Amino acid sequence: MKTPNPRDLFYCSHLDRCVYQRYAFLLNEKYNVFAQNNHINSVAIAYRDNLGKTNIDFAKEAFRKISSLKNAFIFVSDFEHFFDNINHEYLKKKLCELLTEQKLPEDYYAVYKNITKFAFWEWEDIIKCSYEDEFNTTSKNKIKSIVNKRDKILTNLQFKSNTKYIKKNHTNIGIPQGSPISAVLSNIYMIDFDKLMSHYVKSKNGTYMRYSDDLIIILPLTQKEDITNYKKEIFDNISTMGNYITLSQEKTHVYLFENNSTRNEQDSVPTEIDYLGFLFDGNKIKIRPRSLGKYYYRMQRKAKTLRERDWTSYNGKFTFKETLYNNYGRSDKRNFISYLDKANKIINLSEDPEAQSLLNNVNHKIQIAIKKKRKKRKN
Repeated sequence: MKTPNPRDLFYCSHLDRCVYQRYAFLLNEKYNVFAQNNHINSVAIAYRDNLGKTNIDFAKEAFRKISSLKNAFIFVSDFEHFFDNINHEYLKKKLCELLTEQKLPEDYYAVYKNITKFAFWEWEDIIKCSYEDEFNTTSKNKIKSIVNKRDKILTNLQFKSNTKYIKKNHTNIGIPQGSPISAVLSNIYMIDFDKLMSHYVKSKNGTYMRYSDDLIIILPLTQKEDITNYKKEIFDNISTMGNYITLSQEKTHVYLFENNSTRNEQDSVPTEIDYLGFLFDGNKIKIRPRSLGKYYYRMQRKAKTLRERDWTSYNGKFTFKETLYNNYGRSDKRNFISYLDKANKIINLSEDPEAQSLLNNVNHKIQIAIKKKRKKRKN
């Protein structure tokens, strides 16, 4: 299994977040109307506030559509470094189109300029400046825990004396992934592509969905020649966007669905379609193993850390074992187990033994992690 490429995530200052949230709301309102009027409301499915669905629902819809066809052609891909490569001028053009303006109003232009010519600090530089002399002698995890609890990470003096660490985006591409407004801007950026691809797919009685930079196209397959034609037509449509988007070759796959089974188009080997965190083999649906692996790793690491500190936190306050159950078991908190319960209810994971094992024995697995003895090092 290949390690996924890491993505840079950015966190806003409090003031910027408030402004971004306000304009994200205004743009979302306009985008929802535009999407409805231009027949792409069911296409752009990520970051929407009017659809009332999650990635679980959308994965279920995609797999249901595949199953409803006798034979199907499935194209799955994503865009290479999507947020990093958003072209500023093209984004501005699409914003003007959405707002029905010749040029951006002053307030929208100020927001646009701020999000495209953004300045940022690397997290390590922030904690280095915040913790100063103790940075090289103190555990970075401990520093992060302490810094995250502060009302203000850097004092005014620390900020002014360390401006050399501030980095700026001087290019004409890229917006920060993680800001409250980046999500709706990404949907606005893809307006033309979504309209074009939606029109093409509907003409073939198929389905097209795009979840941020992940896309899936499902088309009915009636004859062998359809495969070559579909691939050519899809890539022809994508090429109309020029350099504004680039497909990831590594993550572009073509599958065929026949006899209730999915297989790779190139080598005809039976395989599972990986979409929105779930795997589908034409019959059974499972949660992506990497998601389960990440849960076990984090739960066991947290149990080990607390156990080795005799269940006390960095600041010396007593930490109950119930904290571990609240974060990694069934509780009132939203966590991976609550997500898995929801997925099991919506999408039916009854034929996923790994997911069922975790759902049925989550408390027992946490108990094992708590009682696990530390291995002695060999001399």
